[in-house]
Amino acid sequence: MGVIPFVDPMMLDKKIPYKLDEKSDIYSLGVMFWELTSRSSPLKFETRDPHIVTLEILNVREEPVPITNAIFVRLYQRCWEYEPVKRSDIHQVNLQLKSIDSENNNASAVFYSKEGGISKNGK
Repeated sequence: MGVIPFVDPMMLDKKIPYKLDEKSDIYSLGVMFWELTSRSSPLKFETRDPHIVTLEILNVREEPVPITNAIFVRLYQRCWEYEPVKRSDIHQVNLQLKSIDSENNNASAVFYSKEGGISKNGK
């Protein structure tokens, strides 16, 4: 089935027969995006009872890390919607990732330059 915090919650809801698909992958991607910004495992799964975590996945989502780019937060929140039809598709995810402008969203970015140096905010 997969690692519980990354599994589409529709798959865990025994009341509804459900087959994993692309929207399931988008859900997992959203959880992974949150994990990247938090540097933490979702729902602290490693130390918790899997049955409790399963119930939480059906009902709650992790809180965004305060310093995270606001557009990125909205992106991963759309990815991990409970209802698959409300989730972004991969084309929408790609467009949103391309549109994130770190300078206008209070996030610092480090870019690699061809001259071999590292610059902040692309300068």
